[in-house]
Amino acid sequence: MLSRIAIPCRRPFTTSLAFRQGPKITTAEETSPAVNPLARSDPLVNDPDAEARNEALSEARSNPLIGSVPPAPPRDAPETTAPRTNEHVYDATKPFSLDIASIIANKATAFGAEQASDPVQRPNIRAKPVSGRTVFVKDQITKNSGPTPMVALKILNRIVREDQVKNKFFSQKFHERKGLKRKRLASQRWRSRFKHGFKATVSRVIELKKQGW
Repeated sequence: MLSRIAIPCRRPFTTSLAFRQGPKITTAEETSPAVNPLARSDPLVNDPDAEARNEALSEARSNPLIGSVPPAPPRDAPETTAPRTNEHVYDATKPFSLDIASIIANKATAFGAEQASDPVQRPNIRAKPVSGRTVFVKDQITKNSGPTPMVALKILNRIVREDQVKNKFFSQKFHERKGLKRKRLASQRWRSRFKHGFKATVSRVIELKKQGW
């Protein structure tokens, strides 16, 4: 390490940017009042150069050979402000009364005038309660509607058959003990299961017979 410190450095240290000498900035002591005079509040007061320029400008304006020079704008021109109009007529400070009844009455009157005065042209509104087995006559076939009266009656017959209205009528006509009711329901359920299975067996036998079995 001592040998490295003792060896003098032969490579000079330089920078990549060239040094450029700028303008000299004078201090407050070096500046003289002749070079940097104090600023006036109004340059036109007691300024001979400004007075000479004003005289030359007035002569140029009066000379017809030079041409017409536009006059200088006034120094203190009053600003014209347009009167402001209140965009919002509503004022929260003033008392205001809102009559809701009159507004509703006007709306009701206008709505009544729009409706047809002829009762025949008014829509037929069904206000009676609808039971569960009511079938309507409409353009499309749904669970509770049909396009013609005959189709509507067929739909009503199917609903009555599915709800077992006939069996319920006879069961409600007389009193039935709990034991008899349990036996009757068991018999009806067995009969319905047998009917469903028998139909499925017959359809399967017919299908196999068509296939050649």
